[in-house]
Amino acid sequence: MNDRKSVAGGAVVAPSRRARSGRRLRSPHEAATGIAFVSPAILLLLIFFVVPIFFNLYISFTNYTPGTPAKFIGLRNYSTAARSSTFKHALAHTLIFAVATTIASAALGFTIACVLNQIRGRSFRFYRLAFYLPGLTSVSVSALLWLYLYDPQVGILNRLLVAVHLPPQQWLQDPHLALACIIAMAVWMSLGFSMLVYLGGLQNIPHEIVDAARVDGAGALTRAIRIIAPMLRPVTLFVSVVLFIQSMQVFSEVYIMTNGGPLDSTNTSVLEIYKTAFTDGEFGLAAAMSFVMFAMLVVLGLLGSLARRRSD
Repeated sequence: MNDRKSVAGGAVVAPSRRARSGRRLRSPHEAATGIAFVSPAILLLLIFFVVPIFFNLYISFTNYTPGTPAKFIGLRNYSTAARSSTFKHALAHTLIFAVATTIASAALGFTIACVLNQIRGRSFRFYRLAFYLPGLTSVSVSALLWLYLYDPQVGILNRLLVAVHLPPQQWLQDPHLALACIIAMAVWMSLGFSMLVYLGGLQNIPHEIVDAARVDGAGALTRAIRIIAPMLRPVTLFVSVVLFIQSMQVFSEVYIMTNGGPLDSTNTSVLEIYKTAFTDGEFGLAAAMSFVMFAMLVVLGLLGSLARRRSD
């Protein structure tokens, strides 16, 4: 149907904006009703997200302590955070944790998704649920479970080592093993997410391409590396960004399992912020540290979004 209308005399008149858009204009009453419906959500967002961010930014420039007047001290808290070796080490541990967790979870999730994509029927649904179930478990329950696995006396891991005539390990008490043990638990919990996202991406790959490679003699590993992985590059980028930002905020696992020990070998940035505020009572310094972390996460999110747009 032609978008223009003819009138008397042969003139052609362009349709109105409302006719072109196909939508009727909302009345002021309808607009007010819509605002009223979304206002509770906006109010909660302001109270629990926007206001705390600006309050945190404010107290980061003060020597704020609950119950006492805050005194403006400029950038002293940021200078202290930049010179703090403890915060630097905690940030380094956090980066190691985030990089290792992201790489391991994405790689294992991709591998498991490729295997499950070849399975059909009830077995597929069972294995998909089995791998995704750890992600539905709360962090506290998972941490207690892995504490039992790592227990030096009655833990299953040490029993397995003894059964094959290997010396038992002090898993969470060894500074060289503690962070790796927490990374293993984090990978176990995030594996279901990456597997499920990769499965969704695999469903969008045309079967003709994979079948043609199979006919040409390409093995399963070659197809996965040379064909499937490049076609899933946007999915890999999405999974990596989400896992990395989530891992940078690690707190509960470390707090429950090691509380930053032994010898601060598992101390992370969020845990250090918590200790600075609620153990040392330096809320202004903790606010400065947290705002540094917030700025880093915002930058990472923007870089990830930009990379996704370029890859698309």
